Amino acid sequence: METTNAPPQGVEEIKQQLDEAGTDETGMGEEIARLYLDCPSQSAKDVKSWLESTSHFHRFEKIIHTPSTPSSSVSAPHLRIPTTILLPLSSSPAEARAVLPSPPPEPGLMERISVVLLAVSPASNALGEPGTVSKASHHLSEPFLTFLSHPAVSSLVDSQTQESLLSNLPKRYTVYTPLALLPTGSLSSDAWKAVLDKAPPAVVDELWTGVLAAIMRLGGEKVTHLAINHPIPGSDEDENIIRAPSHLHTLFGDFGPAISAERWALGPGLTAGAGEGEPIGEEDFENAFWVRTRQNGIFQSWAPRWTMFSRGNVTEKARVLRFGDASWWSKAISAGGGSASGGSDGRDGEDDVQIAVDLYAGIGYFTLSYLSRGYAVLAWEINPFSIEGLRRGAVGNGFEVLVVKGAVDWEAVRETVEKRGVVVFAEDNQFAWTRFQEGLQELGKEGMVGGVEGRWKVRHVNLGLLPSSRLGWEVGGRFLGEGHGGWMHVHENVKETGRKEMVRGEEIVEVVEGVVGDGGRGEAEKEEEEGREGGEERGGINVEVRSVAMVKGFGPGINHLVFDVWVGPTGAGSEMRWGLLGGDISHIVSRSCEAYVMESGGLRKGESSEVVLQPRNLAFLSLRIGIMAIAFDGIEYSDYDDNFGWEVSPTGAIDNLIV
Repeated sequence: METTNAPPQGVEEIKQQLDEAGTDETGMGEEIARLYLDCPSQSAKDVKSWLESTSHFHRFEKIIHTPSTPSSSVSAPHLRIPTTILLPLSSSPAEARAVLPSPPPEPGLMERISVVLLAVSPASNALGEPGTVSKASHHLSEPFLTFLSHPAVSSLVDSQTQESLLSNLPKRYTVYTPLALLPTGSLSSDAWKAVLDKAPPAVVDELWTGVLAAIMRLGGEKVTHLAINHPIPGSDEDENIIRAPSHLHTLFGDFGPAISAERWALGPGLTAGAGEGEPIGEEDFENAFWVRTRQNGIFQSWAPRWTMFSRGNVTEKARVLRFGDASWWSKAISAGGGSASGGSDGRDGEDDVQIAVDLYAGIGYFTLSYLSRGYAVLAWEINPFSIEGLRRGAVGNGFEVLVVKGAVDWEAVRETVEKRGVVVFAEDNQFAWTRFQEGLQELGKEGMVGGVEGRWKVRHVNLGLLPSSRLGWEVGGRFLGEGHGGWMHVHENVKETGRKEMVRGEEIVEVVEGVVGDGGRGEAEKEEEEGREGGEERGGINVEVRSVAMVKGFGPGINHLVFDVWVGPTGAGSEMRWGLLGGDISHIVSRSCEAYVMESGGLRKGESSEVVLQPRNLAFLSLRIGIMAIAFDGIEYSDYDDNFGWEVSPTGAIDNLIV
């Protein structure tokens, strides 16, 4: 084999080399590999400087920790340094060493350097152009090929079975640092199950560490754990209300100790936890495995063994961010008058605290978005690990947070709410309205020094439980029954759309009307209302489904929908649509959750930035039932009458709202 110490090729030359490599009868061709140097961490700086001085350091790829395996003999920390040197994958270690540039680094260092060749697929973007890394399956084929070629595994499968196995590799993966998550259904065929069950555990571990190493080479993020995603278990409305991923399939890494069903039944505790017979507590949180991510600029953290995280909910989280700042309500009251804008006390609203209530808070999917828009949040959750994840998320984003277990310190609640933080009640949300009324009584009536009643106004109630949040409809309606005006966002799984969707909306309205109407109020409330000074009458409250947002398909023929229900003064709410869709129109396109760009070949998914950067394309934002349309260059495209469209100038600036 010819070797050279010539300076490295440019990207285009490397591409040409890969293109000219040709293909053999399998269509795979002679695979090209990149040369990596594994060295002790204390020597990494010298090795990197040496490669840089000879123009052989691959600057578009990060230096990573050398992946270890249970059979590895390396005890001291090692780092893997990428080079620009490309060789046939079949090259021997001696041939790879012969290609290294001269002069070598300090004496004795070469003996501590290991050479590693890892395949570079001609179809991949692993050539080093920044910002082009894809997360497609062909990048992960190399560790699976190595696994199937291992003597202990190759004897288990024939060539036909091997071909079938390679055709069923994971198509995608997602990184939630430090976890790499393979999609639902990965490696679930009978053939893969049989091979993984029969292969020696040490060889299977080498496969998983190889997959993690491949992912780190692609994304540069350190990943130490591997698992296969599974949907939230439970199909009935009363199943898995705690939303724990009991079917998460862990492949590699320590995901934390098991917790007995008896301890789960005890709920969130006041003790340190971890002991049998004790409620789940701080020690359990410390022993658990935690991951993190950032969506829409918001930090989130959770324990994947004990709590769910739905990547698809990013669309609804983004929509919550478009609801507008909490301060919008005060501006609307000042501009539109008290009763027209949902208030009836004649105040200007500047001292009001706008509140969002999250009845199924989880790790803060939506709570954190409301906090980011200036709302104080009252949250209810019963999963101890979800509560801890929400607490960590709030702290990580710089928000005040108070977790309430047992007796309530209402002064601490007041302080947190006034600072626009989140109060998390570790209890069943069936007590939420009673708890809120208790707080108003403890903290003083309107007019008293420091009184909060009349100043604390609930504007959004989020009910984010699937497959149905039906058990929370009545409680949610009570929070908006005072008539100030606000929105319920009711999450539901609905089979198909059309008539069934309309029926579900009618059911929600019927339940909420029963709560906020005369039939839903007790005698004490009616007597208090009748005794108001000046004979002031309670204004009529309108309950109406104003819009329905499509979040994602949840299964065959099933859609995850969010019903936006206006609960407020009769005749009001049309001017409140800015409160629903954003107040500041500039956020709507720049933070859009999902975009479809019209091209000659049809629609394709794109990012919101493409809507702005490609103004001559027709872009659809899926925010409502049907499609909401945006028009460019003065041409309006609209779909349904109740949808909103914008005219956008060629520079991407929004000209005006069309209702």
